[in-house]
Amino acid sequence: MKKAFKMFCGLFMFMALVVPFSGVNAINVDNIGGKVTSKNEDGVWHLTLNGDDTQDLEIRRGETVVLDLNGFTLTNFADGCSTIWVKPGGTLTIVDSKGNGAIKKLNASGAPVVNN
Repeated sequence: MKKAFKMFCGLFMFMALVVPFSGVNAINVDNIGGKVTSKNEDGVWHLTLNGDDTQDLEIRRGETVVLDLNGFTLTNFADGCSTIWVKPGGTLTIVDSKGNGAIKKLNASGAPVVNN
């Protein structure tokens, strides 16, 4: 019992001290916020920018996403991370219904804008 308690305490301390400083703030399509609206129609997530926004977007296996820039700019939140990460098995289509929209990376990060 003591060993299990010590193990739990060690894991809790690791999570409390290390995870918040990992520098990753990836937002999944089902809990996106900021200036992005989302709706799921027949298993396809439709994301629309409603203003310039700063966040990292992660598209997971089995998710199909249509991202409408809507004339605005999406910039990554965490320096050194991709703005959009499409994991294996995920699908992304990018459109810009108003024109002049962009996807950018923070500073001169070496990470690609879209990682697939």
